[in-house]
This record gives sequence, structure tokens and C-alpha cells, in this order.
Amino acid sequence: MPAGRVACALLSLSLLTGIYHPGEVHSEPPTTLVFPTFLHTWGIHKATSLHLFMFLGLKTKFNDPQGLAAVRLQTWDDPASQHDDDELTVYGVNSGEHNIIYNTSMYSLGVYGQEGNGSGRFQNPLGIAADEQGNVYVADTGNHRVVHLYNSGKELNWAGIVGSQGDGPGHFLSPCDVALDSQGHLYVTDTGNGRIQVFDAYGHFLQEIKADLVSPRSIAVIDSQERWSYYGEPYICVVDSGGYRLNKLAPQGRLLKRVKSQETGLSKARFGYVAIDYYGNAWVTDPENHCVHKFDRHLNYIVSFGKKGKGDREFFSPRGLAIWRRFGQVFVAEKEGAQYYWVGVDVLRVEVGQNSGEGKVKIRFFLTERAYLTIDIWDDRGEKIKTLVTAKEEPLGDRKYLWDRRDAAGNLAAPGEYRVKITAEPTYSSYHYFQKVVEKRVKL
Repeated sequence: MPAGRVACALLSLSLLTGIYHPGEVHSEPPTTLVFPTFLHTWGIHKATSLHLFMFLGLKTKFNDPQGLAAVRLQTWDDPASQHDDDELTVYGVNSGEHNIIYNTSMYSLGVYGQEGNGSGRFQNPLGIAADEQGNVYVADTGNHRVVHLYNSGKELNWAGIVGSQGDGPGHFLSPCDVALDSQGHLYVTDTGNGRIQVFDAYGHFLQEIKADLVSPRSIAVIDSQERWSYYGEPYICVVDSGGYRLNKLAPQGRLLKRVKSQETGLSKARFGYVAIDYYGNAWVTDPENHCVHKFDRHLNYIVSFGKKGKGDREFFSPRGLAIWRRFGQVFVAEKEGAQYYWVGVDVLRVEVGQNSGEGKVKIRFFLTERAYLTIDIWDDRGEKIKTLVTAKEEPLGDRKYLWDRRDAAGNLAAPGEYRVKITAEPTYSSYHYFQKVVEKRVKL
């Protein structure tokens, strides 16, 4: 991936860091999410109120930031070059100020909207979604409607309204979030009516999804035609029941999996906004525990990231969440700012020991992300005697390898102490820029 130039957009809407597993002690910073390179962001990965003031002065302030959307606009793209492919437009809902903050270029910010119920006005909006063609949809919660905006590449403009207050098809009661699939279909969590409504690209009602949902709030969608989808599995991910349940639905609404927030291992966990990455993993913010949870595409819990604070790898009430699937760029809004990171990989629960039955060395660990894996064996003189695997692509989850105690020449290793070095490199933007290395000693 080229060294991008999204730095100024990140000043307004920055994102994520490392990951902690509940109850697990780390001797070094977690790396499921990592800082971008300095050249990519000019060293800025966390935006604050001061940064916003530097760009916009008194035009607005952070006041209850909510939903986020990140997209590569076609009007910004130079087809002859790949060096600008990571330059994103990031939209953030600034709910308490009733407006949208977004980057109008890689070096400038804009603000759209004010309080009210007419054209160009919002009432405590919450969720937002956008596509590459410039369409932007906002859940205008207080006005019981969805607002359609259009970005020509320079600024946002009013395009129209979808729906109005009510309980029939195409009507809403306090809609909280919106999502778009690759076909331009619009998904709206009609929270007050306890359902999801789906519309075509022209705003025409298509279907209603109930699926035993209780006041559904945040939503993310991935479909089989999505360009940046590894498995091509279509599904809808929605948070409901006051943030205490995460649901996986089939495109037509059939419930596939439901997990409770307690399954993260945190008794007071509460889900906020949700996003789906390139591998179909679901990421969910948790404003109560000031962290982000990661689930795989089957909604199996993987790991939790962050803790309360204002430092690195820390959040204060995270809420909006957006992932640019192509490069694994991640954006998280928090109470007084936002953070920006890349999807990385961590190697957890490493166990290395002899298998008494077969005399082999067993190597076990857990990957938080799909990665290119290399495992080397070193002797006590600091010489590498064998490589078990080289840059092997492995999915996330538990991994197990056996070393037969022989070196590269096939000779049985002499008694002594050896080092097992595990190197994992993520497959996203951070590939070649970051690798996680973990070493364990074993005595033969």
C-alpha cells in the first residue's frame, strides 16, 4: 500500500489501536490494531478538540460524536495511479451540534447542517453511510427520517429525504443507523418500530425485517457482490436490546446467530456501533468499557481492545466505527475526538513444550487476525537451525505446529535450550510495515 495522505482527514476523524483479552496480562503493547506509519499520518493518529479548532475555528465543536463512514470517492480517484487509493473521505455525525464533519480534501475539513427540520437541517442525527459515487445517508433520528446527501467531490449538498414519521412501510420512529450494500440498497434500523427497513437506490421500500429484534440500533451490511469481501458471504449485523445483543441475519432477515454482550467476558459490556471488515469479522464499540470488541464472521468472540484513558491504546466512550475494507483502515469516534489505526495482528496464548508421547515440540498460539506466519528455531548460540514455515497464510484462531527436533539438515538437535520465534504479518495495509514477533524458550 502506498504511503497515504489521509492525515488531515484523520485530524478530524481519527481511529483505533491495540487489543486486550479480558483477564490476560500483556508484557508489551497489544497489536491487533496498530498505528499507521509516520508518513501516512504525519504522526497524528488521534484527533482532539484542539485539532478540530485548528481546522474549523468556531464553526463547530465535538458534541456527542456518533456514527462514522469512510469511503474512497470515485471523483477523487486517478485511474492511472495507485498511490492515491488510500485517500479516503471520512464523514462523522456530530449529533449534539446537529451537523456532519467531513474532509473536503486531504488538507481541509467541512461542516454540513444545523439544527432544524427543513432542508440542510438535522435533529440529533446518529448513524451515517456513504458510497463511492458520493451518496451519503444520515439517520436523522429526531426528525424521524433518513436524509440523502450528495458529495460531488468538493462538498456535501442536500439530495432529498427517505421516509417520514409513522409505523407503515417507508415510515420511521426514531431511526438510529443506516447501512449501504454494494448494490446501493439502503438498510435502516427503525428503532422505535422494532424493525429494519430496506430500500432500493431510489428510496423505494423493498422489505421489512423483524427477526425478533428489540429496538435495533446500529447496523452493518456486507453482500455477495461486495468487491472487498474475502469470503463473499452476505449478511446483516445488527445491535439490539439496548446494546446487549449482537445479531447476524441472512439477507432476507433469517436469524443466523445471536450473542450477548456478556460473552466478551465483561459483565457490564454494552455494544455501540458495528462494522464488518474484509474477512467478514464484526467489530463493535463498547462505550461502557471504553474498548472495541472483535468477533469472527460466525460471531465467535475473538478479542477486546483498549481501556479507559487519553493515552495510546486508550478510549473515552468510543461510539462510531468505520472500516475501509480494502486496506483495513479503521476509524473510531469517541466522546471528544476520534482515532485512526490499521488492522494488525496479535499472537496470544503462546505455549511451547515437548510432547512426551512422541518426543516432538508442540507449538500452540492464537492469532487475532489472518496473517502471514513464519516460525524459526534458534539454538543457544544464536544460530537459526530450522524454519518450520515461511510466510504461510493462516486464518485467525488457534494454530498448532510440531517440531520434530531436527535441524535443516535432518540431524536430531542436541540437548540444550532453544528459542522458538513466531513472526506474524497482517495481510492489510500494515503488511511490510509491521510484524508481531513472539519468542518462547524450550529445553530439550
